[in-house]
This record gives sequence, structure tokens and C-alpha cells, in this order.
Amino acid sequence: MQKELEKLVNLNSGKITFKDSQIDYMLQNIGNLNPHLRDDVIYTLFARVFFENSLTL
Repeated sequence: MQKELEKLVNLNSGKITFKDSQIDYMLQNIGNLNPHLRDDVIYTLFARVFFENSLTL
């Protein structure tokens, strides 16, 4: 799952979409001790989710 999310980090603005399983993984690992996963992947993606309005019901 980490590799999937790392690919999303590099997508252009407005082209990012998430599967439920990806969001679940991000929520479960938001406090992960691995700084790359936590800071560079999960925090970055959550920031993009909010700034780009990428979440849907």
C-alpha cells in the first residue's frame, strides 16, 4: 500500500483520487514512526485531499 500512495504523491494537481482502502491505511498510519511514510506520504496526501477537494462520499 505504501508504494501505491507514494505514486499518488507525484500526480499532478486535480488528478488524485483515493480508494477507501487507501484512506483507511492512511488513517491507521497517520502516527507511524517511519518519518518518510508519515511526513512525506500520508501528511502530504491528506493536505492535498483537503486543498484539492479530492474526497467524495
